[in-house]
Amino acid sequence: MFFKKKNKSKFTIIKEAIDKDLEQRKFSMALALYSKLQEQYANFTEKAKQDYYEDFKTTQNKLILLLKIQELISVSKTNNLVAINERLVDVNDYLFHKVGEIPERFYTYLQHHYSQAYKTYEHKIHKKELNSLLEQVKTLVREQNYDQALYIFPRLMKKFNKTISFKRNDILAKELIQLKSHIKMSLMKQHAYSEIAKTDGKQIKKQLRKKIKKVTKKVEKQKGLPEDPKNKDMEKLKKLIKSNKVDDSTIEFEKMFKNV
Repeated sequence: MFFKKKNKSKFTIIKEAIDKDLEQRKFSMALALYSKLQEQYANFTEKAKQDYYEDFKTTQNKLILLLKIQELISVSKTNNLVAINERLVDVNDYLFHKVGEIPERFYTYLQHHYSQAYKTYEHKIHKKELNSLLEQVKTLVREQNYDQALYIFPRLMKKFNKTISFKRNDILAKELIQLKSHIKMSLMKQHAYSEIAKTDGKQIKKQLRKKIKKVTKKVEKQKGLPEDPKNKDMEKLKKLIKSNKVDDSTIEFEKMFKNV
């Protein structure tokens, strides 16, 4: 005895056709069938709508996810980081929370492009930060602030290494090598000139002190009066008094005698 196979509804046939097109990556055909699926669902009774709601919503979300991944692929080619981030969040939300079972090849397609878009987004962020650091270093070099430029350089190279993990850039690599060499040489020269300047400064100060001392002595000598022999003799007498060899009366007597 053979059992009669239950006939599938037109809605189910369209749904399965959409899944097959997604599996075979015939995305235009899958999207074209959606209007027919929506039409069949709209014609259901309220009871039938409840029965087919999950199938309808899941299929709808798969097609929305397809459109979102295509938007993500397109926007990831621009430098609009905000827009790329928004699309990544949307795709992630649909991929892991709003869509049930996904045809295997379609899932591989989604996963591949999501991963590529995320890597591109990450690369663009690193590249933006790299350009900012590179501009800082070049500004410091123009200002001859070589110490600070060399201090920032390791951060610059770290960002550069992150960018080349996604995309090689030999031209920029050569530029950075030359820039670092230039900073080091300039810094060495700057320090060398600084030491010479310090030495010269000390020598100049020493010579100035000598010259000032010499001029001072000359001026003092010009200002000094010739010594009075009498004053000189009086000084000798004062020394004799202090040593108790001559008394005051003798001095007074000698003064009086000389005045007569």
